[in-house]
Amino acid sequence: MTEKIQLKSTHPETGRVQAFLNMIHLEKPLVAQVFEWKKLAQAKHIKEGFKFISNSNEGPVIITVLLCDSYNNINPIALANKWASTEQAKWGHNGCIAYYAESQDPDQVNFVVQTFAGEE
Repeated sequence: MTEKIQLKSTHPETGRVQAFLNMIHLEKPLVAQVFEWKKLAQAKHIKEGFKFISNSNEGPVIITVLLCDSYNNINPIALANKWASTEQAKWGHNGCIAYYAESQDPDQVNFVVQTFAGEE
């Protein structure tokens, strides 16, 4: 059995992020990466940041998650950091949780985005 992902964060949305990541983790084991989120543009609006990579048979998927101070600041954060919206990279938000998925496999990107959006 795969060990569940536990995030060290006091942000009120931490539990939701853990639930989303653990749903993905069951399908595609995730490994936490060193992530210097405080160096991102608009970091003053970010309370916590996490990055994970899966090493699945379909190829890696990189997942960036930001816990922000308000959903109103997510668009400026995404624009300032040049988050793309292509078949190989998509971003979105669920409340004040921002997420960005990158992979050469569009199906993996869509799986991550749909999970964080709350779609089944």
